[in-house]
Formats: sequence, C-alpha cells, structure tokens
Amino acid sequence: GLLHDVGILVLDQFFPEHFQEVLSVGGDFDLPLWRLEAMVLGMDHGEIGGLLLGNWSLPNAITGIVTHHHHPATAPEELQDACRLTEAAEILCSTHRMGVSVEGHTGEDASDVLTALGMGHDAVEAILAETDVIRNKAQGLILAA
Repeated sequence: GLLHDVGILVLDQFFPEHFQEVLSVGGDFDLPLWRLEAMVLGMDHGEIGGLLLGNWSLPNAITGIVTHHHHPATAPEELQDACRLTEAAEILCSTHRMGVSVEGHTGEDASDVLTALGMGHDAVEAILAETDVIRNKAQGLILAA
C-alpha cells in the first residue's frame, strides 16, 4: 500500500513536463488521474511504478499489485484480490480526503470494490463508517506533531 503511487513521484520528479501535460488535460475531462495518464502517456502511474519496483527487484506480487491497482481485473488471477484491496483503500482515502490530492476522484465506489472482495453489506457499512473515525484520529496525530 505504501508503494502503490510511487509512479506519481516518478512522473513528478523525472518527467515534470509530461506530468504537467497530464494535469492540464485534466481540466478538459472529468476523469481519474490514472485514466488521463493513460490517454496522454500511454500508461498510468501504476504501470510506471511497477516498472520502477521491478527494476529494484521487488517481488512480482508487489510489482503486480502496484501495476494493476487501478485495474485489478487485468492483474494475474492470484493478485486480483490484493489489487482490489489496494484499490478499495485508495478509494476510501480519496473519498475521505486522505489520499494524494493530485489524484482527485478515482471514478469508483468503495462499497462496490469491497463487495467485489466478498464483503457483505454490514461489513462494508462498518468499514465506511470507521474510515471517518480513522481519518479524524490520523489528523489529530498529524496536527499534534
């Protein structure tokens, strides 16, 4: 989870002109960042991050999850649930303003992704409710530091 958006850092630090092009196109389309990246660059930050982590010789499971976290159905079958879980965590963070702000909306609904993981309605509702509590605690820790 900590590495899933490393591709955004790569774009921002090493390809700032391309990243700015993606961001400028974003004003014309109401699409998630990863879809804009795919339109403009031909690949998204997950794929870029997966390439970097692969070059660092991280395990295939980690590089696969990073690569496919915005499109779990394209991941190898054994990684799809982990990709969906990463996607769900990112959606929850984005929805509750805890994510990378440059990513904007994800285009997905957390309850749909959690349901696809096999969670029942009550479990999904409990997770959604608890996310606000966690955000408030995290903000309290950050502000207290």
